[in-house]
Amino acid sequence: MEATPRVPTEKRPRIQITPRDRALLYSIYTHRFMTAEQIQKVVDPSWHLTNLKNRLTALFRNDYVARPQAQFGEFVEGGGSRPLVYALGREGKKVLLEPPYSLPLKSVNVVSNNTKVERPHIKHTLITTEVVANARVACSERGITFIDETDLIQTISHPERNIGKHRTRSWPVPAFPPLTAEPSWIIPDRMFCLHFPDRPDGQNRLYFFLEADRGTENHVSADATKATLARKMRQYRATAKSRALREHFPAIGSFIVLVVGMTPKRIHNMLVNSQAIEGGWNKLLFSDLATVESTPFFEIPWQEGKNRSVVTLGSVFQR
Repeated sequence: MEATPRVPTEKRPRIQITPRDRALLYSIYTHRFMTAEQIQKVVDPSWHLTNLKNRLTALFRNDYVARPQAQFGEFVEGGGSRPLVYALGREGKKVLLEPPYSLPLKSVNVVSNNTKVERPHIKHTLITTEVVANARVACSERGITFIDETDLIQTISHPERNIGKHRTRSWPVPAFPPLTAEPSWIIPDRMFCLHFPDRPDGQNRLYFFLEADRGTENHVSADATKATLARKMRQYRATAKSRALREHFPAIGSFIVLVVGMTPKRIHNMLVNSQAIEGGWNKLLFSDLATVESTPFFEIPWQEGKNRSVVTLGSVFQR
């Protein structure tokens, strides 16, 4: 019996990558995971969401963007469920190696393992992406320069700091009783900076560290060495008191920590814990995710960790 001849697989036609596509790919690279709504905020608010989603589908089919498998079963569009989540794809990495971004191959490969990431990490990253996306939009509207961690770390790190050894945004926290009983390391979930061009040097930058709490684990533990938000609060406080950042990020004289939790009740519990740490700290600011999502960035009501006073970052700028 004669074998049926094999029909060659038709190659999918390649799409033409536009400058806006490049900006989209770079945005996904810097945030790691994004939804179409978040991409629209950051890249081009005038981009019609339906057209953007269609473009993302075309980019996905041509391997410029990826859809992490861990999201499916929960993060699927339609029926009131969560929107699709996108990551940088194989062809998208190649685009970013070329002008105008010309990223080093090592940097692009940092986000190469998106297919193996687990669902909790996707959720966690989407919280930080939401905050950063809203901050970018608000800064562009006010003439403030938003500096994300990708560029920030390269420009403010100590010249002798080994970024490969210390990881990009981590630093060692010394023993500083009663806050920290022994030396440890802290890795913020995100860091960024707001630069005010109309202010004098030394007074024109605000540095932020961002913490996202998904509410799935206890934020306190009897084990002082366990990685919890309560432990991070103590590490941030010890960092500020000991000035531990000077050897790693000399430009950061002071900083604000933004903590985003899932519910108001969770925020209340974290505030109680914050006040248990030396009476609290007014550089720890807390808000819940729904408020962050629905409020312009500079108008978000944050509760201070010391006395629970409600402030906005717009008011903080005036101090």
